[in-house]
Amino acid sequence: MPVRVHYLEAFGFNVVRLEDPFEMEDLASRARADLADGLDPAVFVAPLLLDFRAIDLLRFETEDMRRLIRRRQELDVGQKSGPCAYLAEESGSFGMLRMYAAYAEILGLRDDNDSIVTMEIGEAIDWLSRRLDLPEASVPDILRAVEAVVAQPD
Repeated sequence: MPVRVHYLEAFGFNVVRLEDPFEMEDLASRARADLADGLDPAVFVAPLLLDFRAIDLLRFETEDMRRLIRRRQELDVGQKSGPCAYLAEESGSFGMLRMYAAYAEILGLRDDNDSIVTMEIGEAIDWLSRRLDLPEASVPDILRAVEAVVAQPD
């Protein structure tokens, strides 16, 4: 499965790991399916670590990113998405994710101070923990939990 989702209840955020073979529509399809299966919209819009490190985003076009944001907008769950840390492997993907984050902000899906794009998992975890007012001492535990779910086979 190209989209793996784990809700880390102890810390209050979702970890979404994307893997090849991946197409942008996979992310929207997974979200639609989860909501149709009864996923609580509050969990759907919970803070998020979106891990694109296994995906080469340079194979996608700008329009693919816009289309994905429009698909997310169509899922109208009645509330904005929470903070999101986007994780990229290299600078090209970093740029594509920054563009995606900007579209989400422009369309009002997320506030402009509620996203970060980074290539460092530690920076993403630090940022999310501050946004969620989690104790600084919990950061190593959060990092271990995230690394464990990212490493899990499907």
